[in-house]
Amino acid sequence: MATYKKKNWSFTRGSLPENIQNGDVFEDCNFTQKEAHTKIFEDIENLTFLCCNLLNCDLPGSSQVEKSLVVQKSFCSHLHPEWDLTECPENCSHVIDIDEIRIDGELVDTIYHRQDKVVI
Repeated sequence: MATYKKKNWSFTRGSLPENIQNGDVFEDCNFTQKEAHTKIFEDIENLTFLCCNLLNCDLPGSSQVEKSLVVQKSFCSHLHPEWDLTECPENCSHVIDIDEIRIDGELVDTIYHRQDKVVI
């Protein structure tokens, strides 16, 4: 059993370290993934996560999680163009408000206001 402290594996898209074994412990580690419900460490059991960032991570069922961020979030490609996300359509699900700009009653532009969203 190994203990990993203060490691950053964010946005790895599945390229997490291969030497992880059953029972390993992670303290203050960052595993943030771009896509919601990214499975990490699928075939490894009894992992422990202490004070870790597990944003968008699906962990094995036998994992123990304490004092860690565990949430699923959908990131908008319009808000994070540098992240190489799957491109959202112009009027995507992240739109929270729309401003239409009209001149003499004719629509000349539309401004979309977006935000990332927590998902289940």
